[in-house]
Amino acid sequence: MKLGDSHIRIAKPLKERGPTDVESVLLQETGHGKQICFTGLPNENGYLGKLIVDALLAQNLGDAETQAYESLAPFLSGWSLHLDIPVHVETIQVTDLRTHTSSLRVRTPHFEMTFASGQSPPLTDDFCQYASLYREGLNSN
Repeated sequence: MKLGDSHIRIAKPLKERGPTDVESVLLQETGHGKQICFTGLPNENGYLGKLIVDALLAQNLGDAETQAYESLAPFLSGWSLHLDIPVHVETIQVTDLRTHTSSLRVRTPHFEMTFASGQSPPLTDDFCQYASLYREGLNSN
């Protein structure tokens, strides 16, 4: 089971954890006549690495993904606001427990780039306006 990474510490690092230390967190969302429980697992450094919903009644894989994400989004927004950090979901995997059919959605991280030297574009007012919109678009999800 591969665990991701975040900036949200929920446990001690694995090498420091004892038998009575926190091993997971439980998030419960209730609304629209449903209750969805998420189990948050820490990675080896103690940061939130994965959120799991064990079972969810849905019409199909897309509906299950939508229900889970819409229930989780308020927690993510609250953490982002309270902790002043970006919170992105990089991978969503949904498995139909009856048929064992899976769906996987991955948001790839940005490439690491080396600063390009040489001549920069002319910083006209028009260029700066469009460049700022482009940058904001890249930063949003």
